[in-house]
Amino acid sequence: MFVYIGKVVEGSWIRRPEEEIKVDNSNDSDVYIASIYWVITTLTTVGYGDIKGYTPEEYMFTMFVEFLGMGVFSHLMNSISRMFDQEIKLTDFIDDRNEKIENWLRMLEKIRGKNFGKPLYDAIKSYAS
Repeated sequence: MFVYIGKVVEGSWIRRPEEEIKVDNSNDSDVYIASIYWVITTLTTVGYGDIKGYTPEEYMFTMFVEFLGMGVFSHLMNSISRMFDQEIKLTDFIDDRNEKIENWLRMLEKIRGKNFGKPLYDAIKSYAS
C-alpha cells in the first residue's frame, strides 16, 4: 500500500527529487525493500525518519500503520500477561491440591492411631500429586 501511494501521489516518498530520496526509485526491488523496511520500523516503533511520507495521503497511511502497530503490541502484551496469570493460577491449584493431600494423610494417620512411615507417606503424596 505504501508503494502504491508512493507511485500514484505526486510529491510522494518515491517521486521526490533525487537529492531528497534515499531509495533508487528506478529499481522496483529497492522500492519494495524500502517499503517493507518502512512498514516494519513503523509497526514496531515510530519509525526512524529516514524513509517517510511527504503528502497527506502518506501521513494518513502512516498513522494507520502506527495505530495498527499499537494494537498488535497491546494484543501481544495482553497475551503474555494472560500466560503469566494462568501460570500463577496453575501453581495455586497445585499448591492447594498438595495441601488437601497432606490434610487427608494426617486425617488417615489420626484415624489409624499411628503415623505412616516416611517412605510410605512420601510415596502416597507423590502418587497423588
